[in-house]
Formats: sequence, structure tokens, C-alpha cells
Amino acid sequence: MKISLVFARMKYKTGDPPGGLALIAAHLRNNGYSVDLIDSTFHPTMDYIRKRIDDFDADYVAIYCDSLMLNDVKKIAKYAKSKGKKVIIGGPQATLRPETLTEFSDFVVKGEAESAMLDILKGKCKEKIIQGERFDLENLPIMAYDLLDMEDYIKLWHVFDSIDPNVRGTNMFSSRGCPFRCTFCQPVLEKIFGKGVRTRSVDSVIEEMKHLKNHFGINAIWFNDDTFTVRKEWIKVFCKRLVDEELEMQWGINSRIGLLNEEEMRMMYAAGLRIMHVGVETGSQRVADEIYHKDIDLSKVHGDVAMAEKVGIRCLCYIMLGAPGETKEEILQTIKFAKSLDATEITATITTPLPETHLYESMKGKYKLTENYDYYKNRIFEDENISFSELKFLQKRLLFEFYTHPKRWGYVAKHLTSVQGLHKMYLKVMRFM
Repeated sequence: MKISLVFARMKYKTGDPPGGLALIAAHLRNNGYSVDLIDSTFHPTMDYIRKRIDDFDADYVAIYCDSLMLNDVKKIAKYAKSKGKKVIIGGPQATLRPETLTEFSDFVVKGEAESAMLDILKGKCKEKIIQGERFDLENLPIMAYDLLDMEDYIKLWHVFDSIDPNVRGTNMFSSRGCPFRCTFCQPVLEKIFGKGVRTRSVDSVIEEMKHLKNHFGINAIWFNDDTFTVRKEWIKVFCKRLVDEELEMQWGINSRIGLLNEEEMRMMYAAGLRIMHVGVETGSQRVADEIYHKDIDLSKVHGDVAMAEKVGIRCLCYIMLGAPGETKEEILQTIKFAKSLDATEITATITTPLPETHLYESMKGKYKLTENYDYYKNRIFEDENISFSELKFLQKRLLFEFYTHPKRWGYVAKHLTSVQGLHKMYLKVMRFM
């Protein structure tokens, strides 16, 4: 039996490969199925996807769907069904709003899809909407990187730009889930991955890192776990293994204010940690507490970021502007706060409440919500506190003032002194235009 997996990324070309689908592809191949992974990142047209579906002529077409992809996924599903294919749709949109996809598919998978996909292909599923079971992460195979355009992804991979825009890196994961309650993520993460954090073994993570180094010349890894640093004992074992085996790979993580002390940062730096992303979101404690439920003390942000940078770990801070009820004065406070940080990078997006999150639910009946979920360029609601045009101006002002500050001149210079760096900078800037 043959199956086509489809990842319909039609804009914002990035160096982030669709790891979830590559993992499912490896799992299906290990169980005897013939798999094609159709990724439109570098071929963003419906004609490309249609041709790949026709050429492989699979029995099933399984499509990943998030809110940004919804309209394209519907087109792909309709085409596949017109060709007599059985259609499966999974991903965040399927998990949170399966009823929006049943008209276009034979099966909709909620949550993790590894086990559910096998059940569908074996004819075990009679219902149209299927709740996927939590998969044992110890039994996950190495992702099917061979089905991806890895060289193209490596060229665009930008996580380590503050170290070297020419580094050869890619993404992988070591855990699933997040224990925190931020309103812009939860309870969506819990619905997809369950409560708490499940983790892979250190052995399996090291094995995959070696595979990437030996087969693709990778020397840097970004762990896209939601909050890597909640597993203190696991990290100690992981860091010791990296040092003992002299793997000589750099790596980056998502962390959280207040989770790491200087001793832990130095231990991780010695094992190769060079990049850390932290969710700051706002410079207003009111917004952090009342709107985002961040459960962090903003007075600690400067110290944690400065400590990491002193150790040698480059920090990127996530910033969001325009929360519902956030005033212009609070946005200006956030801009001033972000500029004052010792962080090497920021990303400044428009607050975009995604369906089924606590933030989204709290806005129902109070705001007219649209479905244009492009948090770089658009806003899905209007707020009397500040117009969208003014919010966009302040977003660009924050980015301009942050990156023209002398603290960031070295970062900018790294981009301006290489062809690869210039290309990556152009792609980053165009997201906000």
C-alpha cells in the first residue's frame, strides 16, 4: 500500500523542515508502507502538489493542516478525492476543529497521528473522527530526512545566524508537551500532546544527532521542544554524554525566564548550547499576568538574559504587540523594555489568538474575530485602544530600533558580510512588510 504525505507551506519559506510528517513517514516505512512526502516549501504551487499526487498514485493522501494552511488543504483534499484517493487530515486544525475538515476527508485525526495512521491503513477505523493515542516516544524512529529537500533547508536555516549564518544546521525534538498555562498556547498543546512533558531517551537523541552529522554534515541542532529546560536531570545526563562522546555539535533550545541558574547555563554551554529563545512577550506586568498568564516576573528578565549572554549563550526574545485590551502606553513600554535587553535577537509579532486557546475563547462575544492568522502581518480583531495601522508602525519601529542599537551591530554585520546572510536577512525582513 502507498501513501502520500502532504505539507502545504505556501508562504514564508524557512529552514524549518516538517519534522512531524518526516517522523510519520519513517514510522510508516518501518511498518512496510511505501511513502512519498510532498513538501511545497520550495515549490509553493498547487500544480506541484497535484503532479506529485498523480505521479506517486498512492492509495491514501494524508495532509497536515494548521490554521494558516486551511484553505490550501481543502483544495488539496478535494483534488485527491477527485482522483479516487482516500484522504486523511491531521495536525492542529484537525485536533481543535475536526468538524471543519470532515466534508473534505475520509478520516480526521486529532492529536498525535503515529498510531492512528497505522490503524486507518489497516482498516481498523470505522469512525470519521479519530482520537490519536499518545505515542511511546522511546519507539520513535529517526525522521525520514531522506524524503526532504535537506540541502535547501540547511541553506535557509537561520537559528544560528547570530553565531554564523553559514552554519549547517537543522531541527529535531527531544520531548513533547509543556506544563505551563500561557493563554496563547493552552489548552491547545494539552489537547495535542497531553498534560505535562514526555521525553525521549538520551540515547535516542544522541543517535539522531550522530545520524544528522554523518549523513548531512550537520554541526548545529535546534531542539524545537516547547520548553526544553523543565527536565533538569535529563539535561545533566544529556550534557555529560555530549561531552564524553566529543560529538562537537552546537545546539539551541526554548527556555523560560526563571528556569536556569548560571551554573546550569555554564554546564550546558560546555556541552554545546549556544542559542536560547525565551518567551518575554511584553514589557507590561499587567499584560503578562492578566492577559497572557505568563507566570513570570518581568523584573528577572534583564538578569536572566544578561547572564546567558555573559556565559556565551545568544538569546532571542519573543515579543508580541497588540494583545486585546493592551494600551498604546503599554506597547510603548514593551518597546522600551525590549530595546533595553542584552538579547542578540528578538522576534516581534502581532498578538494572534489562535482557535481554541484560552486567549481566543476569552475574546468571543467581545471582538469580531476573523481567520487571517498571519501574525507577522495581520491582526484578527480590531481594538479601540489602538488601530491596526498604528500597531504595524510600532511593530516596525521596535524592530528598527532594536537592530540598529549598537548592541546588535555585530549581529547585523554577520548578515551583511556574506551572501547567505544577506539572503536570510531579506527573507526575515519581508515577513513584516
